[in-house]
Amino acid sequence: MPARTLVMTMLLIFCGCTVAPQVTPTPEITGSVDIVYPQDGSIIYAEQLFLSGTASDIPGDTFALQLIGPDGSVVGRYPVQTSAREWQVEIPHGYSDEPIEVNIFAVPEAGNIPSDVDYDVATIVLAGQTYRPEGVFGSIVSPSEGSAVGGDTFEVNGTVSGVFENTFTLALFDAEGNVIDSKSVTVFNPYFTDEVPWTDELATNSYVGAAAIRVLYVSPADGSEIALDEVQVTLEEQAG
Repeated sequence: MPARTLVMTMLLIFCGCTVAPQVTPTPEITGSVDIVYPQDGSIIYAEQLFLSGTASDIPGDTFALQLIGPDGSVVGRYPVQTSAREWQVEIPHGYSDEPIEVNIFAVPEAGNIPSDVDYDVATIVLAGQTYRPEGVFGSIVSPSEGSAVGGDTFEVNGTVSGVFENTFTLALFDAEGNVIDSKSVTVFNPYFTDEVPWTDELATNSYVGAAAIRVLYVSPADGSEIALDEVQVTLEEQAG
């Protein structure tokens, strides 16, 4: 052993010194990134995943989107370069199996999940196209069947997929079938086949009694109006 190497070895032994392992520092979070689409609860059947949002003051105008499956596995990781406040990307995710819940994390360019901090997260479901129900469909999630609602207006939530021009009608009917309130609702659904959430409000217009909330759309084939879902509720002066 060369004399210099021997001396250094002896010094380490006498000093009880150890060589510290190298630790990769956690990327610092600076600036902000928000995931606007897809919304939490969306079910993605399309072969591509469209994502959009806002970003400001991030290092190098670059961040990454990391898709994490229910078992912590990485479904995909994609860099995003943005030179403006708004950003959007299309990702061919390649998933074609049964539905799984996926968390989409916006992380620093060098970051990873779950070990690092993140800018934002959205939770969706990925599913192969063969798992999508056929045709056009929609649902009313709340209010629930038989519930009591009231006030001047009340909120209605649901999901929809495949409607022509991403537009449908949300309507409130009295016990005689007369329209109490009706409005056109447009959702953002780039590939039409995905199932996306929506939220809107209906006015009670002072009506009290049994009522029905319906999601309707006009068929582009023959112009007929088709009901996708219906919920029976009771309108009260004040919600029960």
